Amino acid sequence: MYERKKPKPALPIRPSPGTYSSTMGPREVEVGDYVRLDGEHHRVADMRAGHSGDKILLFESRPPWRMGRAMTVYRPITRVTADP
Repeated sequence: MYERKKPKPALPIRPSPGTYSSTMGPREVEVGDYVRLDGEHHRVADMRAGHSGDKILLFESRPPWRMGRAMTVYRPITRVTADP
């Protein structure tokens, strides 16, 4: 008799290696940060101002995306220690 296999539990979302996670709004995101969209981390290559405080984030690996609310952003640790 056929037994249905139970699906494996989803793995926790892990940040990109060498980064730390922080909840940031559109005004706090910087070029070089990573944002998790569509199940993958994408590096912010450039940004444009949106309306009402939104930002249009431009990536090398996916189409532009409008960030309109605070979300988890991953920032490289080397950039944190290099800032005065």
